[in-house]
Amino acid sequence: MRYRFPLPRCVAGGLAACLATAGLLAAPALAAPRSPDADRAVTASRTTHHPVPPITGPTAGANERPALRGRPRGVAQLPPLSAKNPPTSSTAAARQKDGAKHGAAASCTPSDFGSRTGSELVTFVQASTTDCVNTLFSVTGKDAHDVFREDQMVTIAHAFQSGATAYPGDNSGNVLQLVLFLRAGYYVQSNHQDDVGDYGPTLAAASQGGLDAFLSNSHSKDVTSGNGDVLSEVIILTDSANEQARYLNVYKQVLSGYNSSYDDIPSMLAAVNDVYTPLWRGNWNPDYVKAVTADPSIVDTLNTFALDHLDMLGTDNSYLDSNAGMNVARYVEHPALKDKVRPLMKGLLDASKITGPTAPLWVTVASQADAYDQAN
Repeated sequence: MRYRFPLPRCVAGGLAACLATAGLLAAPALAAPRSPDADRAVTASRTTHHPVPPITGPTAGANERPALRGRPRGVAQLPPLSAKNPPTSSTAAARQKDGAKHGAAASCTPSDFGSRTGSELVTFVQASTTDCVNTLFSVTGKDAHDVFREDQMVTIAHAFQSGATAYPGDNSGNVLQLVLFLRAGYYVQSNHQDDVGDYGPTLAAASQGGLDAFLSNSHSKDVTSGNGDVLSEVIILTDSANEQARYLNVYKQVLSGYNSSYDDIPSMLAAVNDVYTPLWRGNWNPDYVKAVTADPSIVDTLNTFALDHLDMLGTDNSYLDSNAGMNVARYVEHPALKDKVRPLMKGLLDASKITGPTAPLWVTVASQADAYDQAN
């Protein structure tokens, strides 16, 4: 299945020029800047050496901040895009309530977390605002070890499982703070492993327990602002914990569950878009690639989403559709999936154009063909 690309002006300058023309080269609003270590990381099993995208940094409340800018990325490493003007999450209002409830002057330093263990740590994390927990994404050195050593993470993961079992569909039980702590720990450990130390099977099992409990709770499927705030962070946690293969069915359910009722709930739109993060980064996880190869139905789910929601293109929600197409095309790198993915890519290209409102879909699909199937 060969792709026959027309050559309008931007293509003459390469796909990067097209991406720039379409406004798609901006760093995503919810991603942290790339670290040199992450840029160098590759998996030994890959025949082409594209850098592993870094674990996603702080996101809760990020929609209220200007887009974070990393250094420019090559087409092959473009992650899923966030909204050009990201919707404001109701997390902002929740943080204000938290601040009033717990006191705006409450102490929030790394030592406040690193000096506590067990139930005392859990209580402190849950009593903290999400803004406070977000500051932990930047800790390094001894602070990183004290706050995020494995036994601290296991303690919070067990608390997350307990809170997730009784999750009522919003953050009234302060489970979001536990999720953010875990995400921050994985993020810091991935960038500063020498500071934090190793993470092993004990933490993996504890994290799986918490994620399983949350995602099996019927309230995790509530289409509400309160659930969207928490669900979006939990979805990113599945990626931070490198559990993309385990939750493939969850990602399919979230994508298939989307309908127009989500459009008035920014945090639910964010949750749908956050599915693209583990689907994208999972391509560097051998267990995930093995799972998708054994059951490639996620590719069909993404393709159906892209084709069923072409009307999003040219609107504020355009990124949801183009990200689905980008993820379909991303699988073309894997030899066992080429024959399945190539016709789907061609179908998406035929359903869109390089200019006009459908350009975001065309260009993102073409960028993956250029990066991962260039000989074809």
